Amino acid sequence: MISNAGIIETTSKDPYLNLAVERYLLTTSAPDTIIMYLWQNENTVVIGLNQNAYSECNLDVMKADNVRLARRTTGGGAVFHDLGNLNFSFIMPRSMKSEGIPVELIMNSCRRFGIDATITGRNDICVEGRKFSGNAFCQTKDMFLHHGTILIDADIDRMKKYLNVSKEKLASKGVRSVSSRVINLKELRPDISIEAFGTSLRESFEEKFKGLTYRLDYEKIAKEAQVEALRSLYTTEDWRLNKVPDREEAESIITEWT
Repeated sequence: MISNAGIIETTSKDPYLNLAVERYLLTTSAPDTIIMYLWQNENTVVIGLNQNAYSECNLDVMKADNVRLARRTTGGGAVFHDLGNLNFSFIMPRSMKSEGIPVELIMNSCRRFGIDATITGRNDICVEGRKFSGNAFCQTKDMFLHHGTILIDADIDRMKKYLNVSKEKLASKGVRSVSSRVINLKELRPDISIEAFGTSLRESFEEKFKGLTYRLDYEKIAKEAQVEALRSLYTTEDWRLNKVPDREEAESIITEWT
């Protein structure tokens, strides 16, 4: 039973801070609460918890172009974030994880723009057979995190430049290139924007949880000691590049807030 439905939006484009705020929300939210967190990173490649950065990314090219590397605490594949991409996180009780609320709200928002989206498998939201949203998940004892990307007007050429997508993966999807596998929503509706889609998501969320919604203060939460500790962890080379043995220590720090 949900008693509170919170909305929080980032005022930062710092991937390490944004991911730290997300983890803080996951591990401190009350079990009768659902939170929608909208955020953006600038010039960042984010890899999954168990991925090898050296094989997933073109690290030398990223360094030359001042593109940051971040590691999240969920599984899934590597993604490139720029300001044409909107990130979403839904933090909710574990008992609600099978209800599909995040996908429902994203599809509702798409329909507001006349876009008919579909869910493919567990992780992708597509339109016309092409992916515009990849999703990943994790959970604590009481809470569940469902987060992902929404490609609005992302630079697909830069995405291809920094990510190593195997020919086997493309073949398994029945496509020949990254460009033919993904799509920006702006290709379908030239008038769509990050701001407009964010507004649509907020309205969909408020309609779903009418009378229960409230706003969280991003800047206040970003100053919490737990958030600062997590951000410091996420910036370390050992966390980002998955070097042993410091990885075990890093995970123990995260567990403190779980």
